[in-house]
Formats: sequence, C-alpha cells, structure tokens
Amino acid sequence: MSGDPKTVSAAADLEQMTASISEEIKQPITATLIYAQAAARWLSANPPNVVEAQRALDGIVYNVMRSNEIVEWIRALFVYGPKQVEEQQLVEAIRNALALLRTAMKEGDGGR
Repeated sequence: MSGDPKTVSAAADLEQMTASISEEIKQPITATLIYAQAAARWLSANPPNVVEAQRALDGIVYNVMRSNEIVEWIRALFVYGPKQVEEQQLVEAIRNALALLRTAMKEGDGGR
C-alpha cells in the first residue's frame, strides 16, 4: 500500500479494528453452533438426555445474548461524545471472557 502516511495509517487501523470486531462476533456465533449441535445430539440419543440438551440450550441463549451485547458495544464505539466505562461493564466483560474460556476449554477437552 502506498500513498499518504495518514491514509495508510487509517487503513491499517480500520483493518485491525475490523479483524477485532470480526473475532468478537465470531466467538459467540461459533459457540452457539456448537451448543446447537450438542443439543441435537443429546436429544437424538436413545434415550434422549434432556438435562444435557437443556444445558446446551442454555448455552445457546447465553451466546445469543452475548452476541447482542457485542453488537451494542460496537454501536457504542461509533457514537460520538464522552465515553465512560463503568466498573460494572468491566466486571461483566471479564465474566464473559471467563465464560468463553471455560467453554473453549471444555470443548478442547472433549466436554469433560
């Protein structure tokens, strides 16, 4: 890429931000798919394991809600004006990150 350094820098920043947003959105969507597949497996078992299916459905609900939070967070990034990060928002972000890590660790460990 050649041209004005400000333009090059802005393009690089936009590319980095796009990649970050994409990753933020992709995580809960992927988790939702995994939970949906798990729920289908639990319900098609003989006999169906309703308890595990319900846990998987709870995971779907959580990740859909998380996706919505991410979309709202992205919208807030583009709102002009003073931005304040409240302590509660930070705590919630940490909790969500830990939940995603737990899910990823369980999936990497065969769900054990």
